[in-house]
Amino acid sequence: VYRVLYDFEPSLPDEMEIQAGDIIRTEETFEDGWAYGINMSTGKKGTFPMNCLEDDFATDADSRSGVSERSQSRSCRTSSL
Repeated sequence: VYRVLYDFEPSLPDEMEIQAGDIIRTEETFEDGWAYGINMSTGKKGTFPMNCLEDDFATDADSRSGVSERSQSRSCRTSSL
């Protein structure tokens, strides 16, 4: 679970709008620095750049369950499909 630090406006159909302060649960992370997840604040699902999220907000439950750390790559993707 992460808190959004920076707003993101989607440019592709599979991307999800996120706004600073939203709480996001990631379901899958990609090597290019993007992730798929659910915005717990809005209930919407989609992809978004991980660099918009707070690094140190991941919950202790995530650490205990073996949720992997996000990729350090900041390269862009053209599509997650």
